[in-house]
Amino acid sequence: MQQLLCYTQALFTHMAQTSACNRHHELDQQLCRWLLLNLDRRNGNEVTVTHERIAGMLGVRREGVTSAR
Repeated sequence: MQQLLCYTQALFTHMAQTSACNRHHELDQQLCRWLLLNLDRRNGNEVTVTHERIAGMLGVRREGVTSAR
């Protein structure tokens, strides 16, 4: 039960930090954060995802993801 509580606390902390970052950071920074988090969760160094999918995850237009640096 203690492990479940620790996991829940870590999950809520992560969600709160992500929410704050999405509110205060520019699209470029949000995109970098999203890409780094996805790379951390994968075995390799390759991410195969479309601009449309990233835009949906970040809540922006696809053109914004395309023009992000």
